[in-house]
This record gives sequence, C-alpha cells and structure tokens, in this order.
Amino acid sequence: MQKVRWGILGTGFMAHQFARALQQTNNVEIVAVGSRNENTATAFANEFNIPNIHFSYETLVNDKNVDIVYIALLNNHHADYTLLSLNSGKHVLCEKPFAISAEEAKAMVKMSREKKLFLMEAMWTRFLPSILKVKELLNNKVIGNVKKIVADFGILASDNPKDRVNNPWAGGGALFDLGVYNLSLVNYLFGNPIEKNSSVVIGTTGVDISNKITFKYENGAIAELSSCINKETPQQVFIYGENGDIVVHSPWWCSEKVSVYNDGKETQTFNLPNNKYVHEADYVNKCILNGITESHVMPLDESLAIMQTIDELRKNWGLKQ
Repeated sequence: MQKVRWGILGTGFMAHQFARALQQTNNVEIVAVGSRNENTATAFANEFNIPNIHFSYETLVNDKNVDIVYIALLNNHHADYTLLSLNSGKHVLCEKPFAISAEEAKAMVKMSREKKLFLMEAMWTRFLPSILKVKELLNNKVIGNVKKIVADFGILASDNPKDRVNNPWAGGGALFDLGVYNLSLVNYLFGNPIEKNSSVVIGTTGVDISNKITFKYENGAIAELSSCINKETPQQVFIYGENGDIVVHSPWWCSEKVSVYNDGKETQTFNLPNNKYVHEADYVNKCILNGITESHVMPLDESLAIMQTIDELRKNWGLKQ
C-alpha cells in the first residue's frame, strides 16, 4: 500500500510527540525535518531515523519527497508556513491554535480549497475515545437535553517574561495555549453560541494569564469555560442534563474515564485508554490515502468559527488582533 510521506516543521515538544505518534501508525514514513537550528534538526533526524534534514523551513516545504507537512512552530508562524506549504502543493496538519486571527485562518482555508489540498487544525482531543464517547452519549440523549457545561484548563506555566507563553508576539497567553481546547470542545458538542460574555486578567507582558468565558446557546444551554497559565486547575468537564450528568475525568483533554450520573449516583463508567496523538495521526493518514481534503471531525469551517470567537474575545479584552 502507498505510504504517506511526512515532513515535520519544528523540533520542539509537539514535534517530538507527533513524530512518536506517527511511528505507531501504519503506511507512514517521516521523510524530512526542518529547523533553523542545525543541531536540533540533526538530533531530531537521528532520533527518528529521518533521511532528509533541512536547515530552513522553506526548503522542507519544497522537498519533492514530502506529501504532507506537520507544522509544530510557534503560534504566530502557523499561518505563514501553512500558506507556504499549501502553495508548494503539500497537504498540511497545523498545530492548534489554527492561527492567531480569523483573517489568517480565512486565507489558509481559501488556499487549501482552491488547491484541493488537505488542511486540518491539529485538535487531537477530538479523536480521543473519551471525547467520541461523550459525543455519542449526547447524541443518544442519555442525559436528556443539556442545560450546562463547565470546563477548565489551567496550568502553572513559566513566569519568565521571555518564555513564549508570555510573549504576545509569539501568540502567547492562556486562551491561545489552553482555552482553545475548551472552545473547540463546546463547538464540537454544541455548535456556535448566540451570546458571549467574558472576563480576563492581563499579565505584565500583555498576554491573558487567566480568563473566564460564558456562552449561551439557542436551546438555552450555557457553557462556563476557564483557562489560565498561573495556576493548575482540576481540568475536568461537567455536563449537566435534564435527566443526569456526564463527567469527563481529569485531565479531560486526554481523559481515560467518562462517567454518567443519575440522581447523584454513578450509573455508567467508561474506561477508555488512549494513545493521545496516535488517533489523530491515524485519521489524517487515512484522509490522505483516500483523497479526503476536509475533515468531518475537525472541519475547516469550525476552525474558522473558533478563530472568529477568539478574535471577538481578544478585542473585548483590549488585546492586539
């Protein structure tokens, strides 16, 4: 069977995580890595037995041996190198957040559709057994109509002002790094909200270090979402329905346990071990091999809608667009 040939842009934490995931999937070759740092590029290539090393991003996206580029760069580089890759005829899996503005996201979607190339935001949580189980339970009305969902994602990140998470020019801040998981989850489960309210704490470097977001949906349901980079939080999801509740246990974004409660008692438990990024990697490979250019699990229109919500929130917070 034909193999999907991957090129990886970047050699940081996510690049390592995804390369390991690719090694656990079928019909795959990692054929190239690109980095501006010769030492890290060489070390990465040696670790994963990658034959082609590029000391610039531009040469990697033009490598004729590459079918698809995985973009694991800083948030502010996602759009530029997605467009560069698409323009070179490469399919793209771009790390979340998809971009740092809706304007960037629109350009990415437009080019992928014009060139009929695969493009997807790497929101890997959507492919986990636990999240797919939650979607199934809600579709089957196991807890009836949903009244409220509460989700949090907070970590104690570096307080070094030079760290990328504190750098507004690199797309730092809680919303871009962590809050996007919450936004993507509720969009996946409930669609677009009709009302949005939020509050924020801005740090000394000009990024949001803590935020709280409330959405209201057409059916009357409410979502309460919070993210922060100055404190570790429980990292759980609670979904309250008219006939019961669902809990996605901590850490919800890679949970291996989902529980259903009725009258305060746990009535169903689903233990769902996962391989984190492997589910997403396997899905993308199948899309490429089958000529699919838009995901039905993480659609481009949803990535765009989420970016539009992020734009709106950041504008309300007085942050640079």
